[in-house]
Order: sequence, then structure tokens, then C-alpha cells
Amino acid sequence: MTRKKRQQLYYQKHKEKMCHYAREWAKNNKDKRHIARKKRYLKLKELGLLKTRPYIVGGKIYPTKKSYNSDIKKQVFSHYGIKCFCCGENNLSFLNIDHINDNGREHGTGKKNGKYKGVALYRFLIKNNYPTGIQTACFNCNMGRRINGGICPHKT
Repeated sequence: MTRKKRQQLYYQKHKEKMCHYAREWAKNNKDKRHIARKKRYLKLKELGLLKTRPYIVGGKIYPTKKSYNSDIKKQVFSHYGIKCFCCGENNLSFLNIDHINDNGREHGTGKKNGKYKGVALYRFLIKNNYPTGIQTACFNCNMGRRINGGICPHKT
């Protein structure tokens, strides 16, 4: 039996005891854990192995993919307007793209359920030179129109 196999068997047999010991050690040695984590971080940074790598698209460098997606969303909403057509909400976190005639499926097929969603929709709109028939709506107005057959609850 190899040493690794013996260690695995020992761990399986004494798992609760070892986990309890590890938790107690971590609780009593917060400073040592912090120093060890800092050393590990600096070593990974020096070697260039940190998990967050820059996201490069079309020659432009973004710190993360999330920042790229945010930039795409801002481009789309700067074209269609940065406030809800109905209630005037202007917080970008709440805003959505709304198809005026409820004809979202006409924009081709995407990866999920035959339609574009999220950033894929924003990229589609940019790629197709911002087609007409689209407006900016907050999530509440967009869903309200969907439920009420095209009429926003604010208007009823």
C-alpha cells in the first residue's frame, strides 16, 4: 500500500477529528493564516498566475469580462436612452431592452431558448446597427407589459 493511499484511508477514518482540529487551529491562528495567504498571493502575483486576467476584445483591454459586459450594456443604453420609457427609472442596474411590438423572437436565434439574452442581445444590437422597434424599460415595466398583454401597469 502506498503512502498516499494510507493517508487517504486515515483521513476517511478520522475525518471529523481532523476537521475539528483544522477549525480550531484556524480560529486560534488568524495572524499566521493571514500571513500565509499574503505570501501565497504575492507569489502568485509575481508568477503572473492570479485568477483574474485581463479580457482583451478588439485590441481594447478590460480588467475583467464583467467590465467588458458593463461597457457593452452602457453602449446600448446610451443609444436607446438611459431611462425607462414609462416610469423614468434611470438606474442602469434595473434597465432592460424592451421590444415595442413584443416581437423579440424576430431577432434571430441565440444560445438559449431560441432568442438572445443578456449581453448576447446587446452584442446583437450593436452588430446590427441598433435596429428600430426597441426601447428602454425598467424590469418592472417590461414584465408588467408582458403580463398585461403589452400595457404597462403604470398606464392602467
